[in-house]
Amino acid sequence: MQTIQVVPDAKLLKAADRAAEREKRDREGYLASRESGVDLAGWEAEAAWPGD
Repeated sequence: MQTIQVVPDAKLLKAADRAAEREKRDREGYLASRESGVDLAGWEAEAAWPGD
């Protein structure tokens, strides 16, 4: 197996950092809504992938 090194440029690195931070906020918000008892079952149909 060979190993390669990939070095993202500054613009790509910032975009990846923003995406990771957004994912973290979304996860924290979801967990907070579950703890507060907010029912999200009504959104299940909206969150589902459309059929082929």
